[in-house]
Amino acid sequence: MPGDIGHKYEFVPGHFAHDEADEPLSAIPPRFGLKNTSKDRWEKLFEHIHALNDESPKGTSYKFFLLSRHGQGYHNVAEAKYGRQAWNDPRPIPNLIDLADPQLSPIGIGQAHTIQCAWMEEAAAGLSPPHKRYCSPLSRALDICDLMLNKVFSEHLHPVLVLENCREENGVHTCDKRRTRSYISDYKPHFAVEETFEEYDQL
Repeated sequence: MPGDIGHKYEFVPGHFAHDEADEPLSAIPPRFGLKNTSKDRWEKLFEHIHALNDESPKGTSYKFFLLSRHGQGYHNVAEAKYGRQAWNDPRPIPNLIDLADPQLSPIGIGQAHTIQCAWMEEAAAGLSPPHKRYCSPLSRALDICDLMLNKVFSEHLHPVLVLENCREENGVHTCDKRRTRSYISDYKPHFAVEETFEEYDQL
């Protein structure tokens, strides 16, 4: 991770279908990919993580990350319409609207609600609220993060923290350019923004 010098991350195999899949899994696999199908599957997973931490040597710790991508944005619609070659061409596409930091399309919003339903199902099976939540500063990611956990849990210990470097790509397309810090704070006032976050996109 950028700025995280001196740390090494490795995954622990055996718990999720992603580890052994010969082909890509569905966008939202059952149980978020957890192979254990028992009713107390999440409790067992977290017990195992706690046991690993109790037995780990100094300087080693085990954590559970659940990552989510954004749903379809209007830039995805444009790329599908004009093709990958035209999309990657630095010359502007005629009559194309400004796609700097595009928002979710109606399909993307529907995908967010699909993730929300999966969260509700797994929360009923024991998946607890995330201890910490981090999010990209791009609008499509802010909306997915907001919608997918809406009404899933009665409360969260901490607000979502928006991080500058929590991005898939930087500076390749206009859709990768974020809006101002002021916009993000107004758009998602219940989200927190990291202290070092500049007003304008520096990337």
